[in-house]
Amino acid sequence: MEFGLNEDQEAFRDTVRAFARGKLAPGYLERAKSERFPWDAHREVAALGVFGLLAGGEFSPLDHEDYVAAGLVVEELAYADFNLANAAIPVLLMSSLIARHGQDELRRDWLPGLVGADTYVALGLTEPGTGSDVTAIRTTATATADGYVLRGEKTSVTMLAHAAAIIVVAQTVRASLDETAAYVSDRQAFGSQLVRPAARQPGDPRLPALARELRLLQRIPAGTANA
Repeated sequence: MEFGLNEDQEAFRDTVRAFARGKLAPGYLERAKSERFPWDAHREVAALGVFGLLAGGEFSPLDHEDYVAAGLVVEELAYADFNLANAAIPVLLMSSLIARHGQDELRRDWLPGLVGADTYVALGLTEPGTGSDVTAIRTTATATADGYVLRGEKTSVTMLAHAAAIIVVAQTVRASLDETAAYVSDRQAFGSQLVRPAARQPGDPRLPALARELRLLQRIPAGTANA
């Protein structure tokens, strides 16, 4: 059995290494001190084609998902700029989740922007008291005639500040159905219900980082929450 890297993996590693050390490393300290998200640098990374590695189909430079190549990309980015590497991880994870389990409309709406570094899709998983234990999630998604209504609380939502949509992990509440699933909504649907934990005042009825009630735009099938 061969445990070494294949030609594609070596090519991605070498391409990202040359770019990261030649272009990203010199500006790392300046970006790290800034309070602004480095969209320009993020899009330069996207231009290498690496954000599509787990997105499949027309978005991927390969004919298959390659998690080793994705790991090498993040590793090489981190050598030059840890923050940009950390920003790449949610793109890879969310694009994989949407590509594998999202409806056609959902894939059309969000994969181009994610892979092209024009937007983010945040992830709401971690909860107070349960952490990231998917089996203990307390947030619920109640089925209605118009879709689903979310009720619950998240202690952190990955890349929320820069996201245009949010994937929320919740327990489905529907007749004769008890499952953990992932739901995605345009962030604008949260409206004034969205509040950062640090901004929450005593007695504030709003829930930190998650709307108390929210009509969902799309639903990702069950069994994908821990992807």
